[in-house]
Parts: sequence; structure tokens; C-alpha cells
Amino acid sequence: MQSKSPHLREVERAFLAAMAQGYAQDAAKSTIAGMPGSKVIAFDIDDFTIKDTYFVTPFSDISFGWTVVWFQGKPVWYMQYSGEYPKRVIPFLKRCLNEAYAAGKFFCGRGPWIVEGGDLVYENSPGAYRSFDDFSGLEIIRDVNDHRLGSHRYNGGSLLKS
Repeated sequence: MQSKSPHLREVERAFLAAMAQGYAQDAAKSTIAGMPGSKVIAFDIDDFTIKDTYFVTPFSDISFGWTVVWFQGKPVWYMQYSGEYPKRVIPFLKRCLNEAYAAGKFFCGRGPWIVEGGDLVYENSPGAYRSFDDFSGLEIIRDVNDHRLGSHRYNGGSLLKS
């Protein structure tokens, strides 16, 4: 017997709950055997499995990754991201991401639209689509002099029929 697909709002709640405990909170990470540089943060929440997988290299500040939500072992949602941040802005990035996740709000899978903190500014600029089932955009961290320090592009959405 085939299981009934979840409501998209259930998927979103599971994603936000996992992310509130994930990267922004320095969650425990594993690696993928045979894939150096990989980092995996995994959560099981009821019938959902959420895995945030990303890759870093010692040769630059560039990273890329994806987050996938499975329902009863079947993929139902995804997000991809890539870009570059210098290590010194990572604590601020994590603070911004955590602010969105802890509030239980979906800002295209990233941080709030704008956050100011000390000498840094985080800007999340979604594209034309910004719903949980279809989204894309660009996040940027700048200093107070408007100098771009780093950014990530992102996109994703539902794998369920609407």
C-alpha cells in the first residue's frame, strides 16, 4: 500500500525544526565515506528525515550544498546553495540563519530579509518566487561601508504535486 503524501506545511515545519537545531547551532556533523570535504547534519522528526549536506575545501572559502527532506523514505523537498564567505563572518551568518529558524519563519530557507549586527549587514534577496514550494535568491553579507564580504545563491522547492 502506498503512503499518502504529506501536506507541504508539515514538510515546512519539519524543515524549520531541523534547521533550528542544525548548522546555525553547531550541530554534530558526519561525513560521506569517500567524499572528502563533506559535512552532513541529519535529523529524524516523526516520519521525516532531513539531511543538510555541504562541502568545504581548505583551498578557499567557497562552499556548496543541499538540504533534502524525505517523508517515509521518499524525497519530498530540496534546497541547493553555493557561494563564498570568509571565516570571520560565519558566526554572524549562523546568527542570521538561526534568527529565522528559531522564529519558525521561512525566508526562502535562509536568514531574514535583512539583519544588522555590529559592523556587518546580512541581506536576503529572494527572486520572483519565494514560497516553500518554489524559491530562489541571493544572500549577501556586507560591511557597514557597503563592501561585499561574501554571498550564497540558493534555490529549491517541493517535489510534491500541487
